[in-house]
Amino acid sequence: MMKRYKLAVLSVLTLLVLNMPLAAQKRARVIPQPHVLEEQFAHGGIVWEQFVANNEQESVRIKTISNLLNQIAATETNLDSQFSLQQQAGTPTYDNLPENVKYIYIGEHHGVASMQDEVQTILHKIRQKYPNKKILLATEFVKLRNPSKSPLLTNPQPQWREYLKPSYGFIKQTAFELSMDVLALEEDISEFSVEKNHILVKVGDQIIKINPALPQVQNLLQPFDTGTEGSIVRCKKLATHATLPFDNALYQNCLGQDHTFNLQQVIKISDWGTDQRTKYWHTLLQKFQDNYDLIIVWGGAAHITGVPSTIVDLMNQPAVVITFEPINNNLQVNNQDVLDLMGQAYHQAGMQFTYIKPSAQRQEQEAQAWASLPAVDETAPHFRLKTRKAQMGVVDPAVEGLQQRLNQVAGLDSHAQSPIQQHYIIYLP
Repeated sequence: MMKRYKLAVLSVLTLLVLNMPLAAQKRARVIPQPHVLEEQFAHGGIVWEQFVANNEQESVRIKTISNLLNQIAATETNLDSQFSLQQQAGTPTYDNLPENVKYIYIGEHHGVASMQDEVQTILHKIRQKYPNKKILLATEFVKLRNPSKSPLLTNPQPQWREYLKPSYGFIKQTAFELSMDVLALEEDISEFSVEKNHILVKVGDQIIKINPALPQVQNLLQPFDTGTEGSIVRCKKLATHATLPFDNALYQNCLGQDHTFNLQQVIKISDWGTDQRTKYWHTLLQKFQDNYDLIIVWGGAAHITGVPSTIVDLMNQPAVVITFEPINNNLQVNNQDVLDLMGQAYHQAGMQFTYIKPSAQRQEQEAQAWASLPAVDETAPHFRLKTRKAQMGVVDPAVEGLQQRLNQVAGLDSHAQSPIQQHYIIYLP
């Protein structure tokens, strides 16, 4: 059975690399929606303290899942008995995609040009493979910033500029060139009230009200307020340029908007926030999936191959998974720097920030499973393919019991098996 054991450090933290001012990335401004969240919060929402408690519960759940996965890895040693394994130089042709697949998941590391190029190749190959299917491209790189509009885009309208992240602008042209509708999986909706001195952030279906003056919140925001373009530095530049005192409303509004954006990001990539967003993806996909023959879900690898519940598990439909790994160490180093900084900020705020690596035993099993295959140049693009065998053989009762317990903790069907039929792991520079 395909293991859902991997919450890669790189996958989780590339969300930050894409969005954080710390990483010197350009970001799209949140389009203000006055009082929309205020009205929704009045009908149900949570305050900061409840978010912290929810996040702690989710951190405990992730650790429980990790322990169960390690127990399964210690029990089940014949990884290659369940899959046909293939390792080749270059990148796949994707000629052998199954005809009956409902979902194709693409998990990337954000902002890596070689991976974005390969995604465009994959989209073209999918259309060639399935010329007559009605296809939906669902992606987190198209964001809904206006709650009055639909997340489903079926033609290239002018308001597309409100949805697209700047570095992913090619999605519009590629999708409509290939006759694919597009579904925005993410929302970028928040409010800052100068009068009431609070911030409202929407993450998944939840709205969180935050007092930015709370010491915990200040500790969490501190990493964003340092450096050459941190919030405080940038907003003071704005106020100075306008020849206004630092306590002027212009400066305060700038700082408030920046803190709104930054709080939205750190909540989104928290243990609880990541889970809420994946569940929101699930809700959206369930709403639209019956209208399409094939759905491509393209997002960060943490949502695809991370610790359950992944979107693959939640949808539980026959699937092909395509994920990327970097050949060189530059991405790992940069993301580790961000991880360390954010880990410190969460700790200072009294919160947990969890990431899990496969156990040493599992990594050894993976290495042994691939060792018998033809060698490839590890410094050049190459890929590995796992294809599920038709006959799974006798299931070890001990493993089956652990798997059912794992599914229970992950919130999945107690007897669910991985729906993944093929898994491409593509190594790119």
